Amino acid sequence: MRPTVLWFLVLSVGVVLGSIRPGLAQYAGISLIDVPGAVGTYAFGMNDAGEIVGHYQATDNRWHGFSRMGVGGPLTTFDAPEAVATYAHGVNAAGEIVGDFVDSAKNTHGYLRNPDGTVVTIDVAGARASRAFGINKAGEIVGYFVDAAGKTHGFARTPDGAVTALDVPAAMITSAAGVNDGGDIVGSFVDTSYVVHGYMRTRAGRLTTIDVQGQPHTDAAAINNRGDVVGAYLDSATDWHAFSRTRLGAVTTFSLPASVATIGCGVNSAGRMIGEFEDSSAMWHGFLTDR
Repeated sequence: MRPTVLWFLVLSVGVVLGSIRPGLAQYAGISLIDVPGAVGTYAFGMNDAGEIVGHYQATDNRWHGFSRMGVGGPLTTFDAPEAVATYAHGVNAAGEIVGDFVDSAKNTHGYLRNPDGTVVTIDVAGARASRAFGINKAGEIVGYFVDAAGKTHGFARTPDGAVTALDVPAAMITSAAGVNDGGDIVGSFVDTSYVVHGYMRTRAGRLTTIDVQGQPHTDAAAINNRGDVVGAYLDSATDWHAFSRTRLGAVTTFSLPASVATIGCGVNSAGRMIGEFEDSSAMWHGFLTDR
């Protein structure tokens, strides 16, 4: 499995929609996302126009990014220049894609891929590693970086390239994973008891902790323009489940039938969630909810 932001916090396609793998029960209201021939497909982001982005693992174990416009649109696969592995995490209304890539020296860099295919590398100054996860309509980018001392911080980057570090007060680790058009940011942090919490930070700086009640680990991955938040949580049996949270704080949890793990990664303004799940044969697939 390609580690997502959830795992990093603890440790520091024609895309075929509607295809059903053997042994996986069909679930009403869910479309499945598989890159043909891939050994794993991970769907991470979607914009309001329906463009889907993510990454997949090929049979040679190499990782590549993908995008697709709508259910029936053509697939585009891509790699960042000089990359040995490319991952795509977010896309905005203009079709600008953000993610990260690993170079031949095993260094991790963030990137911005423009609609014409040109790629801009994103490295936070002095960082050991930089990863970009979310981008909004204005071109503001969020992600996280590992500093020279090995500590992980979130960051926000303006369209002109200015970077601001983001840290939840007293947190050991902070990440930023999603940003909406209003500038509200979501992500996760690890407290001094090594418990992982989600958070939402408004443009004005107001911070709200997000926890799925009674669960030991909550990761907030994306926020839409209505203020809906999606992500995943780890239960006491160490199983992953997706969740969605309205701007008023109401939380809904779910897991796909026959799945070993279900992770929510993105949400558009209509409330459609995109994410990934592991089936009983240890294969990873993307999914998209109908609402």
